Amino acid sequence: MALTLNKRKIAGVISLIAAITAIIGGIELLQPISLSIEILQKKIKLKEASGQVVIVGIDSPSIKEVGRWPWPRSKQAELLQRIDQQKPQAIYVDIGYQGKTEPREDDALRRTLAGMQSKTKIIALASDNDTTTPETVYSHQQVVGKAPAVSAYLPYLFSYIWEIPLNIETSRGRIQSLSASAANIKTDQVTTYKLDYSINPKTIPIVNAVDVLKQTAGAKKLAGKTVIVGVTDLSQNDVHSMPGWGEYPGVVFHALGTETLKRNIPISIGWGPLFIFSLLVGMTLLTTTGLRQSKFITIGGIAILLVASSWLTVIHIPNDPLPGITFLIASGIYVGLKKAALLRVQRTIETGFNNSASYTANEILSTGILIAAKFTIAENKARFEEPITHTKIIREVGHRLTSLVDEKQLTHNETGQFLWEIPSMKTEEFVNYVTALRNLFIKSIDVDNHKLEVDIYFGIDRDVMESVKQRSANAIAASTKAHKTGSTYIVSNPRDYLAEIREQFEQEFSRAIKNGQVLVMLNATKNLQTGQMNSAEANAHWNHPIQGNITASQIQIMAQNTNNVPMLYDYLTIEAIQHAAKLSSINSSFTISLKIPTMLLLEKEFITKLIDMLKAESCEPSALTIEIIDFREYLKNESVINKIKTLKNTGVKIGLGDFGTSSDDIHILQNIRFDEIFFSREFTNINRSIGQKILVDAALRIAKLYSIITTADDLEDSDILTELRHMGCNQARGKIIDIPLKIDDFIKSNITIIADKTY
Repeated sequence: MALTLNKRKIAGVISLIAAITAIIGGIELLQPISLSIEILQKKIKLKEASGQVVIVGIDSPSIKEVGRWPWPRSKQAELLQRIDQQKPQAIYVDIGYQGKTEPREDDALRRTLAGMQSKTKIIALASDNDTTTPETVYSHQQVVGKAPAVSAYLPYLFSYIWEIPLNIETSRGRIQSLSASAANIKTDQVTTYKLDYSINPKTIPIVNAVDVLKQTAGAKKLAGKTVIVGVTDLSQNDVHSMPGWGEYPGVVFHALGTETLKRNIPISIGWGPLFIFSLLVGMTLLTTTGLRQSKFITIGGIAILLVASSWLTVIHIPNDPLPGITFLIASGIYVGLKKAALLRVQRTIETGFNNSASYTANEILSTGILIAAKFTIAENKARFEEPITHTKIIREVGHRLTSLVDEKQLTHNETGQFLWEIPSMKTEEFVNYVTALRNLFIKSIDVDNHKLEVDIYFGIDRDVMESVKQRSANAIAASTKAHKTGSTYIVSNPRDYLAEIREQFEQEFSRAIKNGQVLVMLNATKNLQTGQMNSAEANAHWNHPIQGNITASQIQIMAQNTNNVPMLYDYLTIEAIQHAAKLSSINSSFTISLKIPTMLLLEKEFITKLIDMLKAESCEPSALTIEIIDFREYLKNESVINKIKTLKNTGVKIGLGDFGTSSDDIHILQNIRFDEIFFSREFTNINRSIGQKILVDAALRIAKLYSIITTADDLEDSDILTELRHMGCNQARGKIIDIPLKIDDFIKSNITIIADKTY
């Protein structure tokens, strides 16, 4: 079929798309997504640190050995003397000395700094205030003497440290950053540079301060190196979020910045050059060949942009491909829609159905398909052939369809078929759509005193992508009792819809478990005081071949809607217990938590099964925490309270989930002795108001009074995490802590390295 598209109109729309995406790029509207892409690209080719920058870390073992931080300044002076004896190239002290202490202590530090053989500089603290100039606090001269200062300013962007300044302007004039000074970068520019996060921060050498004080083997690693002295104990406040790597102490950022600059200051090309390339690709869409092959040209252009952007990122040239990619996606979809619209107008009985379906599904990458609803007209299996009667039937069918389908989309042909395109929609929405369509024809059609039953045939074209065909088939099967004939689904009206989908869920979920498509994933829970992973939450994830990843909450909703909650939790409970047994054998204090709805406690055999499972797996009951959700609805249910007591008596720990979603929660703590409470994300949003912070503080105090462990759930904000740590919250879990992992990957990432983890 020849394409006769209006190229001038298409060119005008593509020009408008180009202008809009150029504005989006100019105001950096897509910057958060661009930065996320950049971090993924950085990890394509990771590099190790050079080893020329070494951190002397005041870590947990050092503090335990010497005493609580801050140490007496005479002890800090001794540490600096020990470092100086190793003859490093330079020493940078990432410790602020804003005030005076005892004269003897201050004098000891000042004399030591004055007598250092190595070039030594002290940091000046800087933080953002209401102006564009950072507020800088210099170390007291009577403490540090004439030791030169460098800046330790680390500006945030979207809760992460992406850039570090080369120099900053302060009330005392321009001051060089620690990393720029350590890398020997001499420039007067007051600008920032991007950290190279393809350098693995875990490869930066860290020597414990206590080893330096004792002059053990580790101290010999400092000779000829640039040494940065700072606090690496994560409980001492100086903690920042590193995109792609998690939380690290500030001193690591300065070391990483120095490593970045030693590889030359990165030159950013921004979004412009890649956007110009996308415009050139967009221009090819206006040619006859370009219009025909728009799908392949668009996808190819996007692929080239991603490859070029990734290559530039790997060689440490910051760039932003997103405005260009956005332009190509929008232009490609627009041209595809115009072609599909043209085919709708031009289609015939012979070509309309097949070609239009192909364009809709393949060209604009939609999950929409064509449905042909063919109506068999019969009364007592006899056919009506009279034209006037046939016209009345068609008119009534069309009238009913227009209550669901846009009249402009509806097409009827000579073979008795109605054709229309379904817009792209999720599978569950498609189920509702098909159900509504079926319900249109439950009632018979009355024509000339004859009642006619209408059978609906859902035709799925052979040219549609297999994934689209399968999703459509599943949706039809879920909505109606269907059997397959060729590529057509003949649909009747089921009497028991709920029974149908319940049976479907049971069969599909059981088959998915057998095929290894359902996995129990572990979400790490981090101890906020030690930084270790001592517990994790077990969740089911369903890797569905058609619908993709189905999350734990979605599986639970599906189970509830089909009355399959016991079946789901029978599987989850045994998996959680097996995981708990395995992990506690590696780390005896490790626990696994499992969320369950309170109604499950009322199941006759749940507790008995749970106890039998624990015995069968030789799992200590204390290694399992049952986290009860929606408990508020059962506050006065004596049976539930007794079940909780029975579980506690077995040694299983009991947690209260979604704490803070009800005004009764504080009251619950005072009346029922839970082992752990899990704060909801909304409750821990202490940035909302002073009142919210007071509520969280009150809950933490009550929990501490009753020796209840407190866990912040679903946490995504690093600043809130830091604040909760200061307030005394015990643990946290969520995206900011870790991603869900299979048990073997979880052990590899979080368990086997606990003893060796250095902060």
